[in-house]
Amino acid sequence: MASSSGSTNNYHVRSISLPCRSHPAIIRVKEELHKLKTLETSCCQTSEEICNSLSGLADLYDCTNDILGLQFTQEAALIDHLLDGSVRLLDICGGTRDLVSQIKEHTRELDSSIRRRKGDKSIESSIAKFNSFRRQTKKEAKRLTASLKQIKKQFEALPMLDLDQKHSSVIGLLTEVGLSSISIYQSLLMFVMVPVSKPKGRWSVITKMIHAERVSCEEKIENVNELERIDVALISLCTSSNGEKIESAQRGLVTLETHFEGMESNLECLFRRLIKTRTLFLNMASH
Repeated sequence: MASSSGSTNNYHVRSISLPCRSHPAIIRVKEELHKLKTLETSCCQTSEEICNSLSGLADLYDCTNDILGLQFTQEAALIDHLLDGSVRLLDICGGTRDLVSQIKEHTRELDSSIRRRKGDKSIESSIAKFNSFRRQTKKEAKRLTASLKQIKKQFEALPMLDLDQKHSSVIGLLTEVGLSSISIYQSLLMFVMVPVSKPKGRWSVITKMIHAERVSCEEKIENVNELERIDVALISLCTSSNGEKIESAQRGLVTLETHFEGMESNLECLFRRLIKTRTLFLNMASH
């Protein structure tokens, strides 16, 4: 199959399938990216906001995969670069999903333990075990965050490759998709990395709330995510395990478990999209 464009041949591309800026698939990706940006708030995102972002990211990859299905390039170096980035994001998604699943299970176990031991001093040992697990998850979350920083550098280098204008436009869009993914993963990992022991200034405010007993654990506290609220409830429970505090902690744990279950479900959905993305890159590499 001959091509009339010499410059196109230099990149070994199928010009007939290269999507232009007005291509429906391109437009959909831009729309989904815009939706995601509107969902991004502060670094202290709630679990609900993170779930919405993960769901939006899965929709974004549906549209992105439509572009990749066009096999817009056969440039080997570029495909290898994109394939490696997609595989690394797939690994991050899988690792984050597993981490969230473990947190969900430990939250459920703590809730069950408190139900079985109402008024029992052994509740404190169950809480200590849960807090120990939280510290372990922080280490894994830090490892995943460090990997994200490396992947970010990789995606930021993509537009610097020697490409023509049309390719640069598509690659720029794919770069935005990758960077948006990284941003959402970082928000989720920041959410789970909330330390059990708080910095003095911020923790003193929460401690005062516990001792004053003026603020309910379920009440939304500005700049305090759900894990921090659980810390408030559990510390309060350790100081006095009366019926009201037990019920308050249980309600908080059930809510937290539900939130992590939602994250897990969305990450599983996203994981399947990323598998398809990897497959599409492999198909491009084989042609």
